[in-house]
Amino acid sequence: MSLKDKSMDTTTTALTVDKKDDNGMPTMGLDDHDVEDYDSDAPTSGPQHKGNVLWTIGLFFLLSDFFERFGYYTATGSLYTFFTRSLGLSSILATQLQSVFQSLVYVVPLLGAYVADTLLGRYMVIVVFYGVYFGGLIIMSISSHPGINISALFFLGLLGGTAVGSGCIKPNLIVLGADQFRDDDPYQSRQKSQYFQYFYWMTNIAAFIAFAFMSKLATEGVGAIPIEFSFFSSFMIACGSIFFAGASFLAGSKKYHKPRPEGSALSVFCKVCIAAASKSKYGAVVLIGFILQFISFAVTIISFFVAEPAVGYTAAALSVAGILILVIMTKTDWIDYANERNGGKFSSRETNDAREVVRMFPYAAFAIMFWCVYNQMNTNFQSQGCQMNNKVFGDFTMAPSQLNTFNCLIIVILIPIVDKGLYPLMIKVGYPLTMLKRVGIGLFFTNLAVLLAGFIEIARKAAPPTGEVSVCSACDGGPDCEGAIYTNDLNMLIQIPQYMLVGIGEIFTAITYYDLFYTEVPESMRAVCQALNMLTTSLGTMVGGTINSITIMWLPDDLNTGHQEYTYFLTFGLGTINLIGFILVARGFTYKSEEISDLNDLDDEDNVKEVDFSGNLSSRGKKVDDGKFQKSTQTFIDDDVEH
Repeated sequence: MSLKDKSMDTTTTALTVDKKDDNGMPTMGLDDHDVEDYDSDAPTSGPQHKGNVLWTIGLFFLLSDFFERFGYYTATGSLYTFFTRSLGLSSILATQLQSVFQSLVYVVPLLGAYVADTLLGRYMVIVVFYGVYFGGLIIMSISSHPGINISALFFLGLLGGTAVGSGCIKPNLIVLGADQFRDDDPYQSRQKSQYFQYFYWMTNIAAFIAFAFMSKLATEGVGAIPIEFSFFSSFMIACGSIFFAGASFLAGSKKYHKPRPEGSALSVFCKVCIAAASKSKYGAVVLIGFILQFISFAVTIISFFVAEPAVGYTAAALSVAGILILVIMTKTDWIDYANERNGGKFSSRETNDAREVVRMFPYAAFAIMFWCVYNQMNTNFQSQGCQMNNKVFGDFTMAPSQLNTFNCLIIVILIPIVDKGLYPLMIKVGYPLTMLKRVGIGLFFTNLAVLLAGFIEIARKAAPPTGEVSVCSACDGGPDCEGAIYTNDLNMLIQIPQYMLVGIGEIFTAITYYDLFYTEVPESMRAVCQALNMLTTSLGTMVGGTINSITIMWLPDDLNTGHQEYTYFLTFGLGTINLIGFILVARGFTYKSEEISDLNDLDDEDNVKEVDFSGNLSSRGKKVDDGKFQKSTQTFIDDDVEH
């Protein structure tokens, strides 16, 4: 007999919107059925703020994010050049170490979420790790001084301070900011959705300024700052920015709603999954798929330092196997084996919370390839730019990393247009862009970026040499220096479209994932799920590193003797397969929460007949689904039924 046969009778509760609140918005009423103890999102001691929370309280979080991101990109935006020129590392090793750093930054959020849930709370984690962050940058600054230049000390500051500090702050800052908005207030619910948009917007304004001005200072020096002190100066400026980030956060602390730690949601989630998987072969395979990603992560790092192609191929095989398991095995009812009603040790609330997270696994897996492409801007795009003509306006030169400014610029310009124009327009024409539709659009644009990069690489190699040494070369081309890398006469500005395409992809995919992994999971699991979301960034970075490891024969220090375009085309092929798989799986996703923002954008609220509990607008008796339109009366399915 299957687990579903042994379960209690299924209970469904009809969702209606025949009442309106004081603001004229539909309210949800539940029929008086027995829903046992499942109420994972019921408010307890939540925020009590009134009015415009976004600009009276959320502003402090946005400012803190701005200064933190400015400091982060100032310190790390030109790491590739610092590794090759100042530390004398090879091009491929510099790329791989960049990947290790980026991966650590997005693995550490799991630690930040755990510490916040069990020990300090989100507020204190942010305060403490701003101190760790600042200390790491001080160490990086001292070790990069021309009179000191100690590589081991630099990596201690980079990995032990900057990566850990930034990683622990990031999930807690965005989640604590979202915690300030009341879920039971339609106006604040819409503002919370805008908060995610503007959080990413501020991130990219900061990145734009950092890449536009600080990258040139770091690589070439500016004014009274000579090139010998360029990196030292940029790291010191980053220290100052992190100081202001912490000050901005503390400035509004008296106004914050500060949830107290209530035990590790991550720990409970892991225990529930392990208990259920021990009784379910299906669940065991799902967990194996998740674990394979971590094993692949470790093997990939090993492949960076072991000159054995088999290690890289092993990492790739493990990653692909894990992703395939997660995207194919989408059932979640195996979690019920851990329920105390079925002989387990966990309550209905705990098992349902775990199931809500497990159902997000396939979409976390699809995000990995997106972040693999995104990280090309910090690795292969820059190595490609290093061997292009960087004289863009007469004798004015640009550092390869400065082209990231165009990625940030397109994001800063388009976010308000998309938020205020495109999304409401699509609602009015009867085809709202649900969260997963947005993600699919973003995946499409990022795939185009690497395809374009491949064709540009072919054109770059076909261009005649300039006879000038690359700004990224550790050798200046003098008589006592061998192995100088020279540029080709193809202007670096031709890379702008590929950076912009990634930016468009971020607007639709990265921002939406913040919202998806907050809105579609239980309140108790939000910090954990944001950490899981950021973990996909780390895994994607590692996948990019794996691709570079297995295609190392195409990526010599001098790209003119290699085939970087093959690496781009391989990445495009994998991204296309990922997009097709996403489209197929996403059609079966059911949203669990109401998107009040869509309702607010309608001109005529009287047309609203019902609210689709899947998170989409349902108007004139039709349900807006990710795959199709159909007649629907929305019901909430109790915890005995698979989501």
